[in-house]
Amino acid sequence: MQLAVTVTQGPDDAPKSDPPPDHRQLVARIAADRDRDAFRALFEQFGPRIKALMLKAGADHALAEDLVQDVMMTVWRKVDLYRPDRGAVSTWIYTIARNARIDRLRHYSSRPYEDIADIELPSDEPDGEAAVHASQQAEKVGE
Repeated sequence: MQLAVTVTQGPDDAPKSDPPPDHRQLVARIAADRDRDAFRALFEQFGPRIKALMLKAGADHALAEDLVQDVMMTVWRKVDLYRPDRGAVSTWIYTIARNARIDRLRHYSSRPYEDIADIELPSDEPDGEAAVHASQQAEKVGE
């Protein structure tokens, strides 16, 4: 996903970028009206950042993209739970991302383990047949 920046001409004819949207206003618009444009702007702001965070934490690209989708869907569903007095929008979203990653790791770690006693590993020691063969060969060479 690429972030498009609109360039406008100022009074001095120097190009300038549009200022980034206020995250609290976007969340308020999503909460009040389920504003899809506000959600799109929030997604464009945080989607790439969340993906980069997940990649840095060791996730592969597919998992990172899945987590971005999960996080942003949680933001959409739980937007009414955001409280500005408890922190910035970015803090809230990154907390959701951290929790989504932990939940995913728990899901993967809850798969049944194979009992170590049932696992057959090849030994570095020669097997009995090879030892007997080596012994017989050494005996014949000795004769």
